[in-house]
Amino acid sequence: MVAAQETLPGKTGLVMGLAWGVGGLVLTPIGFFADLYGLVPVMTAVALLPLIAGGMVLLYKEERAQ
Repeated sequence: MVAAQETLPGKTGLVMGLAWGVGGLVLTPIGFFADLYGLVPVMTAVALLPLIAGGMVLLYKEERAQ
C-alpha cells in the first residue's frame, strides 16, 4: 500500500479504493473454492498468502534517489 501511494502521490483515495475493490472481488472465488474443497483447506491456503507476499517483498528493489 505504501509503495503504491509513493508511486501515485496525491491519489491516496484511488489507491485505497482499488485495494478495497480488489479485496471485494477476491471474496467470490474464495467462496467458490471453499464450497468446492471445504473451508479448512481454502482458509489454510488464504493464510499462506501473506508468506508468499512477504517473499515477493524481499525481491522488490527500491530505486535510489540520485
